[in-house]
Amino acid sequence: GFYVTLAECNIQIVCCRLASMDLRSGNVFFFFKQKKGYEMRRDSYDDISGVTIKKWITVITGTRRTGKTTIMRQMIDELVERGTPRQNILYYSFDEEQPPLRELMKEYERQMGTVIIHSKDRYYVFLDEIQKLDDWQSKIKHFYDMYRNLKFVVSGSASLFVLKGIRESLAGRVIEFELGPLDFREYLRFYQKEYLLEKTRMFEGTLKEEFEKYLVRQYVEVINESEKLISQYVQSIIDKIVYVDIPHTFNVDEPHLLMRLVRVFASN
Repeated sequence: GFYVTLAECNIQIVCCRLASMDLRSGNVFFFFKQKKGYEMRRDSYDDISGVTIKKWITVITGTRRTGKTTIMRQMIDELVERGTPRQNILYYSFDEEQPPLRELMKEYERQMGTVIIHSKDRYYVFLDEIQKLDDWQSKIKHFYDMYRNLKFVVSGSASLFVLKGIRESLAGRVIEFELGPLDFREYLRFYQKEYLLEKTRMFEGTLKEEFEKYLVRQYVEVINESEKLISQYVQSIIDKIVYVDIPHTFNVDEPHLLMRLVRVFASN
C-alpha cells in the first residue's frame, strides 16, 4: 500500500479504495476533504449523527442519489472536527469492489499499524453500498459482537435487501434511518426560500408556484436545473436501479422486461 496526499485538503480522513481482491497490492489510501456543497444538511442529519456515540450499528437506507454518502461524509467531517484521530476513521464503498470484510479490516489495521481489538481508542467504520457485499449482516455481526470499540455506519440503496439482512441476523444491534427525496421544506431551504413558510398567506401564490417546481425537483443535485435535464437525471437513476440494483438483489435475468413494466406503470 501507499499514500497519496491531496495538497488542497484541509479536512482529511482515511479513505480506503481496494483495486483488487488481492489485499497485498493495489491499495491506495486517499486523504480527502469535505466537498463544496456538503455544508447543507438534510433535516434527518442530527438524528442520524446523534447516535454515533452509541454502540449500535447505524443503518442508512434509501434510493440512489438521496444523499446517503453525503451524510456519511458529513458525519466523518464532524468526528474529525470534534477531535477523533483521522486514522481512526475508515470509509469504504462496495460499489465497485467487494472484498471480504475481514480482509478489509486486516488491511486497514496493517496500513494504520494498529490492532483494533487491543486498542483503547474508538474506531469508526463507514461502509457504503453494503448490499453489494454478500452475507454482509453476519460479517458485521462478528465484528459488532467481538469488538467493543468499533462503531459501524452502513448505507444501502436496496432498502428491502438491507432490511431483510437486519431482521435475519442483526435484531437488537441496529438503529435504522430511511432517507427519501427532499420534502417541501427541505427543498425551500436548499433553494434558499424557506422564509416563504414564515408567512404562508402573504406568499400563498409563490408557494404554489414553488410546489409545482418541487414536484419534479426532489433531488438536491437538480434543484436549479431545467426539466429536460431533470428528466435525463431521473432516467439515469431508474436505469441504475433496474439494470444494476434489482438484478443484484433479486437475481433478475432479464431486466429489460422489468424496464418495460416500469414504463407501463409510469404511463398510467
